[in-house]
Amino acid sequence: MRSGVGKRLRRVGPLTVLAVLGLVVGVLGPVAADSYTDDDGGFYEPAFDALQARGILEGTECGEGLVCPEDDMKRWVMAVWLVRVLDGADPVGVTATRFVDVDPEQWWMPFVERLAELGVTKGCWVDPAEYCPDEPVTREQMASFLTRAFDLEAAGAAGFVDVGGSGHEADINALAAANITQGCDTEPARYCPGSNVTRGEMATFLARALDLVPRPPPVGRSTVVVEPPGIPEASVRIGFYPCCADFSLWQIPIEKGWFEELNISIGSDSHLYSFNSSVIHSWLLEGDGDVAVAWIPGLFGNLEAYARELPPILFKSAYLGYMILVSPNSDAKTTAEFMDQGMSYPDAAQAAIRQVVGENVYIPPHSTQQSQYADPLFAYLDEWWQDPKPEIPLLDSNGNPMVQLDRQGNPETDPNGNPIRIKVDSRDWRYYAKPQYTDDPGIVELAALPGGPVEFAMPYYSRTIRRMIRQGWEPLNSYAMMYELDGASPQAELASPTVGGTGLIARREWIDDNRDTAYRLLSVGYRAMAYLENPGTQHEGWTILANRINLARDLRWDPEDIQVDLEHLTPLFDWETQQATWDVDLAGYHPETAFASQIDGLKAGGNLSPGFDTDTELAEWLLAKTLYHEMKEMQHKSDALFAEAEQMNLSPSQTTVVEQARVFYDRYNFLDSLRYLKAALEK
Repeated sequence: MRSGVGKRLRRVGPLTVLAVLGLVVGVLGPVAADSYTDDDGGFYEPAFDALQARGILEGTECGEGLVCPEDDMKRWVMAVWLVRVLDGADPVGVTATRFVDVDPEQWWMPFVERLAELGVTKGCWVDPAEYCPDEPVTREQMASFLTRAFDLEAAGAAGFVDVGGSGHEADINALAAANITQGCDTEPARYCPGSNVTRGEMATFLARALDLVPRPPPVGRSTVVVEPPGIPEASVRIGFYPCCADFSLWQIPIEKGWFEELNISIGSDSHLYSFNSSVIHSWLLEGDGDVAVAWIPGLFGNLEAYARELPPILFKSAYLGYMILVSPNSDAKTTAEFMDQGMSYPDAAQAAIRQVVGENVYIPPHSTQQSQYADPLFAYLDEWWQDPKPEIPLLDSNGNPMVQLDRQGNPETDPNGNPIRIKVDSRDWRYYAKPQYTDDPGIVELAALPGGPVEFAMPYYSRTIRRMIRQGWEPLNSYAMMYELDGASPQAELASPTVGGTGLIARREWIDDNRDTAYRLLSVGYRAMAYLENPGTQHEGWTILANRINLARDLRWDPEDIQVDLEHLTPLFDWETQQATWDVDLAGYHPETAFASQIDGLKAGGNLSPGFDTDTELAEWLLAKTLYHEMKEMQHKSDALFAEAEQMNLSPSQTTVVEQARVFYDRYNFLDSLRYLKAALEK
């Protein structure tokens, strides 16, 4: 068996050798490798990349940055690709064609004529000579094209049960003998001679013939017997307190038995429903526990002490419950409604916020010291970013100076006992709207009055927000929308120092000794998040979480309270959105950026030493990012092995192990997906 190209390819001259080596002559402007967006991660991507890097595909794309791998292969495109491979250059000096149905004005006409000169095609009709340039190429025709182009050797029957009677049977057998095709199906082996070839299939066949991608094994089922590697037993001592939806996530895998599926037992001394975070921290540090759910910023002040040994291994949600709510009786439009009219998010956000300018906003008293929570929402006004206007005293509706208030609504005083007056400039939301300081329960009571005065409100407590949303209030604009749709904006940057999140922290020593168990544990977390995202299972998930919260805290949450929590207050960063969580070039909430800002604030306040290296320490501490990328790499390797398995005639036992790997993969357990694939394919 000859490797690479056949006699015909060698016969056409030295330019062909250059083409096979990737030195295409005369083909102008080949696109950069991996520039197509519609084959990313697909089976055909390596073949397209290899061919485009050699200029073979130039001019035959189906759109800007598109290669349409699933579209039928047209005969004129086949001519362009094959001539460039065989000649190593575009044809020159061809001004006429023998085929009556080929338009001489078409740029690809010389390729069709040259393919006929090389003896690779005789056209689709003899009298008159026609080429049928826009017709699709069938699989049997493709076999003959490639057999002639590469002068493949004749071979015996390959074993396909559906090629008898085909005029291309000999060429199909030659193609199979060269390990360029394995057919279209197994058990029994079939070739599907009358089916059309897709562009992706043709690129792969051509790349295999040129040895630019691996050739598949010969047609025929493997007899290999493999055993699944199994999953070793492990025990994890976990701690969490079901205070709210994101903290309670782990109740789903506990009730569904997902830990047992991975041979993980929950240690009998687990701190499942402990509340006090300091108890959880000491429990881990003393070696009595392994992992626990925690509020991540709660560790920042101790990063020079014990917190270094309690890194987060999963960052699963952020508290984004800062929003301006609009009454169901209001005529004001929300940001979402403006977007429905065709506005971009920034324009819609500005239009929505402009409705609040000069209006009352009901907000808790201690917001007098925390204007930063509302500021990012008002920063969508253009005037916010103009030269700051000087501070002015803030006056109430009676013209009296407003003063700072504590959580109980009492005036804050300076060292001399004088009330601290509020002054604001044009970089403070209160410069534009009128704050009405009312505690959260008071806001709800006022809003409930018939014809009540509340049109716009910004409550701080999640229970108040949940209650108001369930009573028909809607977010005029919110942090959750901002980070989802405009995460790289100056407004999001302004909000980042105020945002924290939850995750799973672990004792560093346990991670070092149990990394595989950690991967499996994280897969369970991602699976639970997907369970809450799936319309078919999410209500059951909400019910599980609500029941656990009610039992632990003697509350009366409904499943729909969980829905409000996850949609508006603590959105989960599931597997599909984790990439945006760690990649600052993608829209979304970026914990590294927010955490660095918050840690620098602690340094400025004296909680951490001025010499604390924020970037270095944070990079080492955020194991969640490291573990995510390690799991992502396992996913990519699994993808490659699944693609390889699809091209193999696997034995029954191999097929069983690959199917088990697919179950693991679909449940985000990429560690065991990769292990099982390697076992199945004997890697």
